Amino acid sequence: MNDKIEHFHSEECASTQTSLKEFIQENPHEENILFSTLFQTLGRGRSGNGWESLDNSLAMSFKIRPNEVMTLTSLELGILICQFFESHKLSLKWPNDLLTVEGLKCGGILCQGYNQNILVGVGLNLGKSEEIRPNSNFKFGRSCIDSNLVLKSSQIKEYCSKLYSFIIHNRLSSKEVREKWASYSIHLNKSVLIKDQTIEERGVFIGIGESGEALLNQKGLIKKIYTGSLFLD
Repeated sequence: MNDKIEHFHSEECASTQTSLKEFIQENPHEENILFSTLFQTLGRGRSGNGWESLDNSLAMSFKIRPNEVMTLTSLELGILICQFFESHKLSLKWPNDLLTVEGLKCGGILCQGYNQNILVGVGLNLGKSEEIRPNSNFKFGRSCIDSNLVLKSSQIKEYCSKLYSFIIHNRLSSKEVREKWASYSIHLNKSVLIKDQTIEERGVFIGIGESGEALLNQKGLIKKIYTGSLFLD
């Protein structure tokens, strides 16, 4: 495996995910590509939602090979990010949210398949921010993993590089993902609601299936849910 990381860091960009995709289109055989920025004007979240990066936050996108079970990739990444920030005791909410020790959302993961690879976007609030962008289009929660953490711009770039390096050197098998994910879940064995535009299902969340789907116990019957947003019921 090539250990060299090609890291592109900017003060500001529209979207690290867009920058990464444009680079990959022109350089399809390059490995270990990372884009990060201090601020993005058109940050992207799951299901078309916006994600804005302010001070003391990570905004990064990178290329990786998928997990051997492709649909487990985002869950694998959630585990690895929790392991990287082990001292902060992050937890996970299905399918791709990162939460603080208090159970508040502080980050998210976006995965897109592209030519047998996965383009990953990660947004994570490391420290508290009082900054307000006057032209912001986002309603942005400022929960963070450490309210006392204040970072210089050079430290943010370094965090992005170290996190990406940790991920590519500590990949998990599909079996390991299924075994480890539940230990980070904030809603294991709790009543939840999962819904999107086409479904609305309630039940007790008992874990993930072979493909990373949510498993709900509905009065003794196990229901598999493959997509949607999860809420504690």
